Amino acid sequence: MHRPLSLLLCLLLVIGASSSESSAQTSPASPRVSRLLDSLSLRARIGQLVMPWVSGSPAATDNGLARIHGLIDSLELGGIL
Repeated sequence: MHRPLSLLLCLLLVIGASSSESSAQTSPASPRVSRLLDSLSLRARIGQLVMPWVSGSPAATDNGLARIHGLIDSLELGGIL
């Protein structure tokens, strides 16, 4: 399970690094947004791009909900769908 996630994070890192020059030239972010982004670690920045889909049945149980919360906390995900 960790290998596909690691590969996804590496892919997102490569895509983000290759597009950072073009995105920096589009429009300046507000100072508040810039400060927030500067405060995030690289792992947290990548995590904000990841929003996995979770079916309703695992989320309906206490154990499933605890597992989802654990994934969000440990991987610093942007959220779930």
